[in-house]
Amino acid sequence: MQFSGQDNDIVAGTHPLNTGMTTSQIIDTITSQDNISVPETTVTFLEGWRIEQYADTLVEAGLIETPAEFIDAANDPGWNDEFSFLHSRPSGAGLEGYLFPDTYRFRDRRDALRHYPHPARDLDEGPTPNCAPRPKGSG
Repeated sequence: MQFSGQDNDIVAGTHPLNTGMTTSQIIDTITSQDNISVPETTVTFLEGWRIEQYADTLVEAGLIETPAEFIDAANDPGWNDEFSFLHSRPSGAGLEGYLFPDTYRFRDRRDALRHYPHPARDLDEGPTPNCAPRPKGSG
């Protein structure tokens, strides 16, 4: 791959390979977005849930190990720096009441804690690609 100049084009993820593939086919597969397979976990957060219910749902889905991981992430004051509408929040207040209920697809634990809890991300910039709400009627 280094000789062909494609060593920097490898796409992260799981790629379907088999023993009958030629070197050229393998290179085409691992440098293409078309064949990538990234396992996702779908989680639904319901309106009116308390922060502990969000955390328990992520534990049940196997995305985090303890509810405290999510609760600590939700109480991180760094969220104020990311979202202007949180500046009016009372000092010391967590994200409860700001979490956006919907169905989300997470790739892994890191995804769940980096992209969610996000305080109604739509209010500032819309959902991120890795944490996009599923369209209504899609499941």
